[in-house]
Amino acid sequence: MNQATCPEHFISEEWEQQKQLVNEAITLMQIYLENPTYESRQSIRNLLKEIDGLQGDDYRNFRWTTVRFVRSGDLLKLEYALRCFVEPDFPYWAYKLAAEYVARYTLHSGSGIVGESIPLLLEVAEFWCQYYFNQSLSEKFDDEGLPCVRPN
Repeated sequence: MNQATCPEHFISEEWEQQKQLVNEAITLMQIYLENPTYESRQSIRNLLKEIDGLQGDDYRNFRWTTVRFVRSGDLLKLEYALRCFVEPDFPYWAYKLAAEYVARYTLHSGSGIVGESIPLLLEVAEFWCQYYFNQSLSEKFDDEGLPCVRPN
């Protein structure tokens, strides 16, 4: 977000506020990882309330379900990341964060996890491989296990 330009549907003050929220969230997550206290958890919950207020309350019925329309995809990803710290079902939120991060839209393939998602999906897999095994994907799996990782 720091390198991106302000999207057309936001005024510069809103964009700056969102970037500040991201920086604050990163700080709060680091504090919580170093010292997981009730107070640091409450700070994350308070930030989630602030994000929820910025996203608005635009809920619509669509094909037999209710859909939430958010103002910012960046804040949605931030919300999912923060929920990993405060919700008991954190694997669910980690999955939603990864899915939201890699999902793309193209005229040729539609939306969701498409061909253009592969580099981002590999980035997520690399993160978890480093996290759980202290190895890169290529170290953990041979070339035959990950054919799309082979250099050209």
